[in-house]
Amino acid sequence: MSLGYSASQMAAHRVRSSRGSQMSRRSRLSNTSAVIMQGMMDFSTQMSNNITHLADGTRVDAAYREDAMRHESLARKQCHRIQANEREKIQRDEALEREKLQKHEAMELRQEATRVRKEAVLREQRVQADVLAREELRVQAQAEADERNLAREKAQAEIKANK
Repeated sequence: MSLGYSASQMAAHRVRSSRGSQMSRRSRLSNTSAVIMQGMMDFSTQMSNNITHLADGTRVDAAYREDAMRHESLARKQCHRIQANEREKIQRDEALEREKLQKHEAMELRQEATRVRKEAVLREQRVQADVLAREELRVQAQAEADERNLAREKAQAEIKANK
């Protein structure tokens, strides 16, 4: 029974009647009012329960969303950490490769410098050997010239002595 219907029923019964009849009407109105009040209380309780249930659901949903966001944030951080570690590893590998290449180039330069020094030493030794050989040839040529001059002088002295 709706609230409007009960109120219209109460308003319609305002007719004068006897005391017994009024008691019975009051009793009916009292019972009707109690039923209406009980209905209103049930409705109010049901609405309160529904609102509480809705609030609990909203709170649970918010907690799930918060957990999901936290999980997503942690996953994103871990992904960034992994990417940073990969970049660092690539940089270390590149640095090691550059260092290895520089060491190889330095070794090649040292080998080239050693080869050039050896060639310079060999050239110097050849030049010194050539100088010594020329000096020896000059000394030998001088000795031969001195012998020839000595032989000529002897020959001239003999010629003078034989004359």
